[in-house]
Amino acid sequence: MTFSDDYEKIKLLTAVFSTTSRGILITTPAPKIVDVNPAFERITGYKKEDVIGKSPAILSAKQQPAEFYAAMWKELLLSGRWQGEVWNKRKSGEVFPEMLSIDALYDEAGCVSHYIGAFDDISSVVEKRQFLTELVNQDPLTKLLNRRGLDIQLHAFMQDKQGTQHFAIIYIDLDNFKLINDTYGHEQGDNLLITISEQLLLQLREQDILARIGGDEFVVLLPSLSSLKPCNEVAMRCTEAVKRAAKKYHTSYPVSVSYGISLYPINGNSIKTLLQHADTMMYKMKQQHKV
Repeated sequence: MTFSDDYEKIKLLTAVFSTTSRGILITTPAPKIVDVNPAFERITGYKKEDVIGKSPAILSAKQQPAEFYAAMWKELLLSGRWQGEVWNKRKSGEVFPEMLSIDALYDEAGCVSHYIGAFDDISSVVEKRQFLTELVNQDPLTKLLNRRGLDIQLHAFMQDKQGTQHFAIIYIDLDNFKLINDTYGHEQGDNLLITISEQLLLQLREQDILARIGGDEFVVLLPSLSSLKPCNEVAMRCTEAVKRAAKKYHTSYPVSVSYGISLYPINGNSIKTLLQHADTMMYKMKQQHKV
């Protein structure tokens, strides 16, 4: 290869570095940033002079745990390449997701001389993905989790071996709710369901989860609770909240609540058995209300 060929190749690589829409940063093994391209400046808001000599950690949004970065560096050292989704931070402080690939460059001795990171801002992709996830896992009326969303949460709690090893669920069924629809119409029935959802949420802790899994059926997920007494206290607060919400609707029989409680793992170690147990307990209460 002639000097002219080398020169043309360098010109081409320089043009790609300057004109690509992907943000690029080059670091030493330390790592310290030694160069960035115009797309990096446009995406992050940082000028080259802001970041030269700085660690790439200046961009970190600190939304991934230390284990994430440890695994990233382990793969980089083993294979010389890593690719994945990370959350970084613009100079303005705005957090954004990016698809990042990092490649190691080696010197003649086989040692890493530089790392090249190239990334795309994938904010729009993540927004669409989150929107689709909400559509699939969210009840469209109340904006609570639906049955699928609840199953995902329950599965996560059961698989979390480092976290809470017990939790409780309360299965709530609204008695006589059909009379609201029959007497006042479905629009008023929907409005009441929305109000009930809001009032139920007010009875719960920040870490608790509320889902609507049927027309007039709700499930409360209570992390860390392992005995019936505090669960019954929550259930009674929910019962009173429903009664207050439905008080202005006058029907032949007032809207009330039947509920059942399941404790994990005492009453079952699968989603199906836990919900079945709570549903059975709820049905027994419902039968008592009819006596």
